[in-house]
Amino acid sequence: MTAQIFITTRACLNPRWQEAFETALYCNLDSFSEDQLHVDKAIYWFDISQLSVDQRLLELQRIVKQAEKVVVMTDEQTDQEAMLVMQSGAVGYCHYLAVPEQLREIASVVTQGGLWIGARLMQTLLAAANRVEPQRESSESDIELQQCLEQLTPRERMVAVEVGKGATNREIAERLDITERTVKAHISVIFDKLDVRDRVKLALLINNLSKNNDLLSFSTMAQP
Repeated sequence: MTAQIFITTRACLNPRWQEAFETALYCNLDSFSEDQLHVDKAIYWFDISQLSVDQRLLELQRIVKQAEKVVVMTDEQTDQEAMLVMQSGAVGYCHYLAVPEQLREIASVVTQGGLWIGARLMQTLLAAANRVEPQRESSESDIELQQCLEQLTPRERMVAVEVGKGATNREIAERLDITERTVKAHISVIFDKLDVRDRVKLALLINNLSKNNDLLSFSTMAQP
């Protein structure tokens, strides 16, 4: 079982963190020891919301040197800070008041080796990737991936395309007139079929394959 360890300057765990993980562990940053990082299969949730701007990256860099999986929690999410913390080695970035359901979803993604970033940052990354990605010929791996796309149902392809645009589950649900629970179910199946672990990799994959690919064209997607 993956341990959930919250590193914070607060006097105690936030109730939402405890609700998300009944066995969550608390570690005060002021008395933090690197020896506490040697826990097998642990996710470290680093709450930077009460630190100064200068302290945030310095403390994060100290922690990621010893911890494999660090999710940064902040009080005000910005694209710039998100880019910096991910470049520093964090595997996730979220609000420190994220609801328990979302915290558990983040933990699931990170445990499986994926990354977690906000929808806005994902859109920024996708826009940047589209600007700098050079044109190239189809490779054998592209052909294999296109064969995987053929395994997706029309609805799953529609959901995949929306993820490729950086849309949130709520936005996808509204656009396709389905529930958020159904969106999550589709995305889970898509991950398995395309062998990806998180939305970032799925979005980059879909954008890479979308050019001149009839399977990812809305005009060819029939309603189920």
